[in-house]
Amino acid sequence: MSAETVQKAFGTKAAFFKETYDVTLAGDDEPVPMLERPVAGVTGFLGHLAETGCLPRDLPIEHARDIVSALASPEMYDLLITGRGWTPEQYEHWLAQALADALNLR
Repeated sequence: MSAETVQKAFGTKAAFFKETYDVTLAGDDEPVPMLERPVAGVTGFLGHLAETGCLPRDLPIEHARDIVSALASPEMYDLLITGRGWTPEQYEHWLAQALADALNLR
């Protein structure tokens, strides 16, 4: 691809590489920030749990989403795995139980 083509389509080579990177990570070229994509996925999954009666009726989806985001955050993983020496299996078991307890899953 010529420099002229890149400049016309993307403005700069840096913009071209950023666009390529974003599409590779996200799988599409929608203008949705990467950080918002997991939130949308979690919210959709929690909506499904609510529709099927697995979440308590008095637990707002937004509150449940915040609980999941806090417990399953990269920072929590790093704290327990790197900082405290947990194994991935210990973390996985703890996270499953913590989410079930915090969300009062049925």
